[in-house]
Amino acid sequence: DRNARSPALVLMECKCVSCGLDFGGEGDALREHYRSDLHRYNLKRRAVDLPPVDAAIFQRKRDAAARALLAAEESAAQPKVLVCPISGKRFKTLAQFEQYKGSKKYKALAAEAARKAAAAAEAGEGAAGGAAAAAAASAGDDETEKEAPPDFEKMNEKTHCMFDNVEVGSLEEHVRRVRMLYGFVIPDEEYLTDLQGLFEYCMAKIIGGHECLYCNKRFSGPLSCQQHMRDSAHCRLPMDVEGGERMDEYAPFFDYDAKDAKSGWLKDGVEDLPSGELRLASGRILGNKALQRYYKQRHRPEAPRDPSMRLALENSRAEVEGRMVRKWLGADSDAEVTRAGRWGATAARAPTVFTKAQKATRADAARSMRVHEDLKFDTGMRHNKTQSRYFRIQNFQWAT
Repeated sequence: DRNARSPALVLMECKCVSCGLDFGGEGDALREHYRSDLHRYNLKRRAVDLPPVDAAIFQRKRDAAARALLAAEESAAQPKVLVCPISGKRFKTLAQFEQYKGSKKYKALAAEAARKAAAAAEAGEGAAGGAAAAAAASAGDDETEKEAPPDFEKMNEKTHCMFDNVEVGSLEEHVRRVRMLYGFVIPDEEYLTDLQGLFEYCMAKIIGGHECLYCNKRFSGPLSCQQHMRDSAHCRLPMDVEGGERMDEYAPFFDYDAKDAKSGWLKDGVEDLPSGELRLASGRILGNKALQRYYKQRHRPEAPRDPSMRLALENSRAEVEGRMVRKWLGADSDAEVTRAGRWGATAARAPTVFTKAQKATRADAARSMRVHEDLKFDTGMRHNKTQSRYFRIQNFQWAT
């Protein structure tokens, strides 16, 4: 029998190539193995040219992954807080902790802790005992006393950062801090003439006006405005909003004309046009990027028409209309049907008299046209109700 299979063939078929396991002719065991996680894992390893693993190694890997997942879930379930080592206060975010570190109260506590640690070290008690004593003494006060809000009236561009109210030593340190931490970049810095005025205006807009630098959104206070700018990555100037038109607000702190006049690149016959384009000495015009949408337009110029050609066209049109009218009305070939007032129409239009048969023909044609339009309208309305895929009530099958 050609359909009969030999025992050797059956034994050879009951082997998993991906896992390297031989089941000795037990087809049910092989099928059950194909449904196992071990086989799926070895299939993925085989897809990336890795050798298969046995059941013991696979079980160890799965147990390790389960322990790691359980540890990650437990870690995620626990609230993450930051604890100050000096005062013992708890903070939910690193930004709050950094802002607290810049306050005068924290600096005073740190100085007191350092002084007590130095005194304890001199007395032989060690620096750790002095720091612990200072922390224990200030922990009770911090639990009942709330952090005082920053004094915005005493802040300026030389003493505090405009994004997190942290104290800075100078304007240069302020510029370096906002650039490194928040990515605040000054566009066209080579044209900037008043750096202090720019930072003073930005701080007045954030702290005094409670307004975001990038989106101009207003808030109830400076802290909420600063929080919005940090969370939304709006710690920057709106140089890419509305094609750069928002930067006109900061134009008084830049001087582009002085830079251009100093460089001398407009010499040698180059003219700066009011539209922002440049006319070279050769007469060619360099376009402005803001006018790119107009450069892409292609208007077809209208060539002037010859009056004689227009007269011939009008006469030809009148002749064609005359032939159509004569054919429809059944008038004689010699009847004058040109319209008065057209080019070349010199004769007055003769009155047209319809016979009874012509009137019946025109009435039948009008009636047939009305019937056709009514049928077309009714068919369209029916199709809108039955065959339209849009704007119809869908049929839902609700579970009972």
